[in-house]
Amino acid sequence: MVFLKILLGIVLFCVLLGAIPLRVRIRLEEEFTVLAGIGPLVLFRIPKKKKPVNLRDFTYRKHQKRLRREQAARLKKKQKKLESSARKEQKKQKKHEASEKAAELEKTTAAANKNENKLAAILDIVSCVLDGLPKLFGGFKCRIYRLDVTAGGREAADAAKNFAVLSQSMAYLLEFLDNKTRFVLPKPGTVAVRVDFLREKTHVEGDLYLQIRVGQILRAVFGIAFGCVKALIRNH
Repeated sequence: MVFLKILLGIVLFCVLLGAIPLRVRIRLEEEFTVLAGIGPLVLFRIPKKKKPVNLRDFTYRKHQKRLRREQAARLKKKQKKLESSARKEQKKQKKHEASEKAAELEKTTAAANKNENKLAAILDIVSCVLDGLPKLFGGFKCRIYRLDVTAGGREAADAAKNFAVLSQSMAYLLEFLDNKTRFVLPKPGTVAVRVDFLREKTHVEGDLYLQIRVGQILRAVFGIAFGCVKALIRNH
């Protein structure tokens, strides 16, 4: 009886975990904004909200602390640059040594055969990942609240060319979303591509929504992993 309760608890936990919705809201307005979270909760936002200015933060003591923090950050940044340059130099040296070793390995037939087997295994893994990607895309629920594109150009001919390219690209995008995702058809007038011969640059405004459940991600990941394991076993 206890084992049955534990088993039911594990099953219930897995069901609840798989049902958690992960949501992303992308807005292209005056600034590019990304809101991501679980359900109605927003876990992170890009860019972060600007804090209101508080005059109490501008005291002499706090200003000295800020200066010390900035100086420490500059020293840390400088040290990171020195470390990265040292790593680059080390990589160059290792690359040179590796190229010399590769020239020696090319002389033997055995090494060539091993490389061919490794390449075949890598290609099989890549094909398994590519085969599993449609399942992952198929789990996304996609909604376009607004997508307004205004084509422009330095000259009227450039604006007309940009308008033609953007119109065709928009058609391809909507077709891809409709075929590969759980796409909610937008309302009439929500998606529009226009041309403005007086505008020098193309302007885009949009509000996009994406949602996928944890269970759908895990199912796609496990499917890809199972396919990769099968490919590796088949090669060996």
